[in-house]
Amino acid sequence: MNDLVNTGLDFENFEKGMKFAEFLSKSKLIPTQFQGKPEDILVAIMWGTSLGLREMQSLNAIAVINGRPSLFGDAPKALCMKYGKVIEEWDSQNSMWIVTCKRDGYPDVVQTFGYNDAIAAGFISYDPKSNTFGLGRRKSDAWLSNPKRMCQMRARSFALRDAFPDVLNGINFEGDG
Repeated sequence: MNDLVNTGLDFENFEKGMKFAEFLSKSKLIPTQFQGKPEDILVAIMWGTSLGLREMQSLNAIAVINGRPSLFGDAPKALCMKYGKVIEEWDSQNSMWIVTCKRDGYPDVVQTFGYNDAIAAGFISYDPKSNTFGLGRRKSDAWLSNPKRMCQMRARSFALRDAFPDVLNGINFEGDG
């Protein structure tokens, strides 16, 4: 399958890739978004291998979100960790995540994102009287149920994009929205 990506789409490789994708599309052991969709499987594998993922990793890490291929889970961080360090720490005093990316030959990249940023961006609202968070104007339940984790993903997204643009190749990923 790596021949398909490494050498481009000639008919011989394309046919092999489609056979492989058709085989996988019949399996119940792949994500449901790909079951019965060999074309989507082939494109996801092509995206993934262009980023450095193996074929099956690609199927588990790539999804279509808002009409664009996107990485989710720990895949963006894992890809970037091949090329440098990603250090994440929670600053409880300021209620924010600090993400530092270190790469040989490049200046360190540090990005933060915390509750105040999430409130300013409209992801969550805050009621100081009751000391509780509420749904922001963007109406995302994930931000309400897991604001600390969502702040981590947002800080990570900014830091990884700034430190590893060549690795991520402009693909969307969790933390973008």
